[in-house]
Amino acid sequence: MGTQAQCTTSGSVDRTILLTLKRGGTSIAGIGWAQVLLSVDRLSRRARVSRNPVKPCEYRISIAGLLRR
Repeated sequence: MGTQAQCTTSGSVDRTILLTLKRGGTSIAGIGWAQVLLSVDRLSRRARVSRNPVKPCEYRISIAGLLRR
């Protein structure tokens, strides 16, 4: 599931990522990898999302407090 809207500000990228996670989506269209990585870092520092290692260099991102399997 992705979104077609182009995201340009950090706030809109954060909202798009949170909305995608809430909907159980796994892909996001229109956002570059650098923006995604920065947003996930920012959201994890604010305790909005959790990063859980799956294997080396691979993480599962979930809404903080909710672990999706």
